[in-house]
Amino acid sequence: MVNLKGLMMILELHRQGLPISVIAQRTGHDRKTVRKYIQQGLAVPKYRPRAARAGALDDFRSYLQERLQAWPELTGSRLLREIRAHGHSVAAQLLDALARRLIDGVARSGRP
Repeated sequence: MVNLKGLMMILELHRQGLPISVIAQRTGHDRKTVRKYIQQGLAVPKYRPRAARAGALDDFRSYLQERLQAWPELTGSRLLREIRAHGHSVAAQLLDALARRLIDGVARSGRP
């Protein structure tokens, strides 16, 4: 695989009219590789969106939402103890971030 600097060098040497064999010698790549990148030209990479991954707390999201709707004053440490009592090991920072998002959602919906 050729990095951007190498690709630019191949294309510039080709633009200057050097043969593929000479370009391959100067850049240290095989002739077939040089030919491929000359034919390909300077193309914009095509990225696809990433597939959504399952979060660590997806199984407990509905449970946390119910608990926070019923008791919005619950602390993160209390929720962490409850989650761990269910046998799920989770980082406190992750739980706090999810609880903040859920609390913001409850506050925007107008529920107490």
